[in-house]
Formats: sequence, C-alpha cells, structure tokens
Amino acid sequence: MSDTTNALVKEIEALRAKLGKAIESDAKAGTKALAAQQKRTAALRKKVAAATTRATKARAAAKARPTAANKAKVAKLRDELAALKVDLKAANDAKRDINAGIAAAKNLLREHKAVEKAISGVQRAVTKAARKKAPAKRKPAAKKTAAAKKPAAKKVAKQKVAKQKAPAAKPAAAKKRAPAKRKAAAKRKAAPKTAAPKAIAPTQGE
Repeated sequence: MSDTTNALVKEIEALRAKLGKAIESDAKAGTKALAAQQKRTAALRKKVAAATTRATKARAAAKARPTAANKAKVAKLRDELAALKVDLKAANDAKRDINAGIAAAKNLLREHKAVEKAISGVQRAVTKAARKKAPAKRKPAAKKTAAAKKPAAKKVAKQKVAKQKAPAAKPAAAKKRAPAKRKAAAKRKAAPKTAAPKAIAPTQGE
C-alpha cells in the first residue's frame, strides 16, 4: 500500500478508537444524569403528595367553614399543586429522554463493538492468508524438484540394471592392443616358410 493509504488507515483506526471512547463517555454521562433526574423526580413527587394533602385539608375546611379566606387558601393550594404536577410531568419526560439517550448510546456502542470485532476478524483472516501464501509459493518449486528427481532416479536405476546385464568392458588399452596382436598373428600365418640354409662343402683348393 502507498503512504497515503497507510496514513488513512491509521487515521481511521484512531477515529474508531475515539468514537468508541466518546460513545462510552456519553453512556456514562447519561447514567449520571439519570440518577440526578431520578432524585429530582422523587423530590417533586413528595412535594406533589404533600401539596395534595394540604389541598384536601383546605377543601375540607372550606366546606366546613366556607369563608373567603378558606376559599382563597384552597385556590392557592390548587394552583401550587397544578404547578407541581407540571414540574413532575416535565421531570418524568426528562427522565424518559435520558433513558432513551442511554439506550441509544448502548445500542450504538454495541454496534461499534460488533463492527470492531468484524474488522479485527477480517484483519486476522488477511494476515493468516498472507502467511499461507508464502509456503504456497514454495510448494510448486518443491514439487518440481521432486518431479525432476523422479526421472533422474529412474535413469540411475536403469543404468544399474544395464551394467548388471552387460559383460564387463575391457579397458581401452587392451582394446587397442588386441587388433595389433591379431594382425601380427595373421602376418605370421600368411608369410611362406623359408628353408634353413644348407651347409656348403669346402672345395679342394681350400
């Protein structure tokens, strides 16, 4: 790969790592926010319960003594209770939103981890395949040498068998001497036999 491709791969890996950390941070922040919101919601719920009790008592007192002060008190408590209920609804909505955000962050983190696992699996497979390719390139050469050795071995075996069957060859010098001997023997046979010289008798003057 080129330098640009390698740089981009490293940059993408760094971004993936940052993304994973950011998602985890969001999930943790959402959990903390949810805990704080639950406390606020619980406090508002208590306030609503207390205001409901006060409003009930005020209505009972206003029924028993329908004075202007009692009626004003009932109206005031009713307004306070309505405002508290609005706040409680807003708190519940906020808690619901926080829960949804946490769930989304967890799902995103799960998907991110699955993608990371798949990428690492692909990288492992590529590395494994690259390791297997090197021996695969050497195997044909080994096969060729083995195939070359087989005919050579067959040739050597045939030569051994031929040597065993053939008679022992005479040395080259002996081969050269044999024709000369044969020629000499042939000349001797062909030459006429000469008679031995006769002794000459001495003459009278001698």
